[in-house]
Amino acid sequence: MYKKIDTTISFYKFINITNLDTIKSKIYRYLDNHNIYGTVIISPEGINVNFCGTSENVEKSRSFISELLNLGSIHYNYSIINEKVFSKLKVKIKDEIIKAGFTISEDMFLKISL
Repeated sequence: MYKKIDTTISFYKFINITNLDTIKSKIYRYLDNHNIYGTVIISPEGINVNFCGTSENVEKSRSFISELLNLGSIHYNYSIINEKVFSKLKVKIKDEIIKAGFTISEDMFLKISL
């Protein structure tokens, strides 16, 4: 039975990510198999996510990404929607997850996690 796309989620976290191509492939495959639409940006400095799907698939996908990257406790922004707000799925590797005009150093990772 078809379920209506009714939920969006967005979140980000500054974390050290290695094996970007492998992570990209795993995330894309999982989200594509769960009819998720939107954008995921990964970089060596972290992840930035904004996608939509059914509430069940959004929650499964959130959990998958959280466990895959060991995100721990972070804030997730959920919204209820009436229609699909993204037309396709994109998982991209970029230099930054948020255009901030500065780079994250190892010292900053330590300060953020304390």
